[in-house]
Amino acid sequence: MSESARGTIAGNLTFSKRKVGQCARWQKKQISVPTSAQSSQREKYLVAVQAWNALSDEEKFVYIQNAKYLGMSGYNLYVQENINFEPEIGFAYIAGGATQKVWKLQKSDLAKVAESAAYGHDFYCLIMDADFVYAGGSVVRKVYKYQKSDLVKVAESVAYGGTIYALAEDENFVYVGGDTTRKVWKLQKSDLVKVAESAAYGSTIRALAEDENFVYVGGDTPRKVWKLQKSDLVKVAESAAYGSTIIALAEDENFVYAGGATTQKVWKLQKSDLVKVAESAAYGSTIYALAEDENFVYAGGATTQKVWKLQKSDLVKVAESVDFGGYIMAIGQDETFIFIGGYGLWKVWKLQKSDLVKVAESVSYNGFIQGIEAES
Repeated sequence: MSESARGTIAGNLTFSKRKVGQCARWQKKQISVPTSAQSSQREKYLVAVQAWNALSDEEKFVYIQNAKYLGMSGYNLYVQENINFEPEIGFAYIAGGATQKVWKLQKSDLAKVAESAAYGHDFYCLIMDADFVYAGGSVVRKVYKYQKSDLVKVAESVAYGGTIYALAEDENFVYVGGDTTRKVWKLQKSDLVKVAESAAYGSTIRALAEDENFVYVGGDTPRKVWKLQKSDLVKVAESAAYGSTIIALAEDENFVYAGGATTQKVWKLQKSDLVKVAESAAYGSTIYALAEDENFVYAGGATTQKVWKLQKSDLVKVAESVDFGGYIMAIGQDETFIFIGGYGLWKVWKLQKSDLVKVAESVSYNGFIQGIEAES
């Protein structure tokens, strides 16, 4: 050993000179344990990064442009602004067959946190508002109202008379449609008492949508979209025939979107008169589920088994998911993600809206999933 050696080799062997002479000692490398504050900050950083990755290209572009004036990247600007944002946990609710219960899932990781008692048979539809979940199905043929907090049933309707396939809701009422009865029922939310019903649609009602003043109905023969006044459920307009059963409806401020069997396309109808103004390419199989946001319509169904993302303006496809592995029977959404479920796989998938890449999946529901709603 040199008489004047100093310093550390490889971070472990340290040379020094002491009164007793030249020394060499082996020093175990120290491991830095983050403080609770550091761990919290790192967690917030990871949340902000995940949120950036989930943004659409259009949303990222806004940050990129704004960041130019600050001499930084759009990514860094977004993370800086959102690193202290505490995201709301939020939940998704699902229902279907075999299990015959409503499940409450954390949106973040799709872990189940609560379930309802069994309905008594298969669920075919589910909707929610700020405080309650409403679900209906076969054999029991009633609408059940559950508290969101613990999924305890607090009210039920009288029997509809046939399987309930479709539900819609507004501030004060729930709207119901299905087979056998083949009418739209209007129920008070408070106690699920029926206060009005429409004329018979002609066959099974498969889909409902609603806006401020009207309810839109689709189903088997006559295979048209009907427009009903909410006040009294009187029909005021109808579309041309879709060509086969209409199974899914969605709506925005000015248009209704319809999808179903045989025709296997998404139709875009003017709300005012239900005239078709655009249609998508053929999906390749029956369309069972639709959802929409500000700029896009999302469609899913059988055989093709993928989610298609369509531009609202012309219904041109701009993205598609990987194969789900089964029929896609239900689509829910929030601002950032799509939640899908169906027949065959028995799980809920969580997809980024921007590119339809899967980021999480639930455990098996052990039956088909026919209804999904996600909190915003």
